[in-house]
Amino acid sequence: MNNNEDRNKTVLGEDFDVFPKLDENDLKDSKDDYSESTKPKQEPQESAPPELTDLQKKVAGIDDQKWTVYLRAGGIAAGLLSSASLFLLPLLVEGTNTYGLIIASVIAFLGPGFAERKFGRSVNTGRKWLLITFGISLLLFLAYTIFVKGISFPA
Repeated sequence: MNNNEDRNKTVLGEDFDVFPKLDENDLKDSKDDYSESTKPKQEPQESAPPELTDLQKKVAGIDDQKWTVYLRAGGIAAGLLSSASLFLLPLLVEGTNTYGLIIASVIAFLGPGFAERKFGRSVNTGRKWLLITFGISLLLFLAYTIFVKGISFPA
């Protein structure tokens, strides 16, 4: 059989159209297609809110201005603690670069989420201040390293 003959044969027929034309009747919703009896019935779900702990009740009683101040202070403290574990721990104890990175990552990534679950209130402002403090300390440590030790490239 010749390859040209195979190309000329139509498999789906002459009247097959990839993009069929639609009439107005095709676009109208009909009761027969999807009647009320075939719709899945959804029962209203009444889930009781979880019981608040004593700590969550105390935190809920704090007004927004004080909460923002607490978040700023907590974020700065967490940022400084994370920076200290990353930059100062390897200077004080030999061979702990990896442990310092792990401690800093746990404080920066898992700490705010844990606090948010524990307090039952958003801690996004604390996250922002943690990142700002960590970034500033990173730049300060970089400047210290450049000015004191200088930049040296291995040969």
